[in-house]
Amino acid sequence: RVAHSGDMARVGREIGSTMRLIGALIVPISGILIVIGSGLAVLLFGYGAATPQQASTMGVIVSFFMIGLPPFTLFYVLLRGFYALEDTRTPFFISLGFSIVWLLLAVPLFQLAAGGGQQVATLALTYSISYWLGLGVAWWVLARRLGSLDSRQTLWALARMLLAGGVSVGVMFIAYALVVAHVTGTVALSKPGVLVNVVVVSVVGILVYVACAWALRIREVSEVFAVMSRKVRSR
Repeated sequence: RVAHSGDMARVGREIGSTMRLIGALIVPISGILIVIGSGLAVLLFGYGAATPQQASTMGVIVSFFMIGLPPFTLFYVLLRGFYALEDTRTPFFISLGFSIVWLLLAVPLFQLAAGGGQQVATLALTYSISYWLGLGVAWWVLARRLGSLDSRQTLWALARMLLAGGVSVGVMFIAYALVVAHVTGTVALSKPGVLVNVVVVSVVGILVYVACAWALRIREVSEVFAVMSRKVRSR
């Protein structure tokens, strides 16, 4: 609607604001899943056809995919900007480009990695890297089309979110090591042990991220909480 009215500056502001809000939510989610991916996979899949060890390998692959979750999500926000301009050709060629980059990265790393889970993990890692590159290209192209995406403000907000997420990931790894060493011990791959690890690490991750967001004055995090609160009250 805004694009069809011809107000391209407002389109850019709306997209930038949406990217910041979504980034505030998706960065901690991806950080938590990077750390608990293995344990979560064990809980979901490790007590049926797959063994806990096999499910843990699957979870490691999920963790590598989570590196690419923020750019994957933000890229699809940018796609909506192109679609609002009734442009589907540009996103197609951008997607084609980063798919080629993915293949150029994935094939040699796949061949260098050891068999099994490590090879699949290289596919996940290179897929994530290619999405970061695709996000950068799509961002640059759309910002030129619209005149602005509030890029300086958005980049500054995302940088602080990634810093907060990185700190929370580091603390979560420490918390996980402490829980395994002093609480779950040798039963870390049992259902109760894995559940304790997942819950404790997730809570620690959320608290650390929120604390870092407060310290870094990432106002989008409080805006996300406000939106969620309104949604809950409306029900």
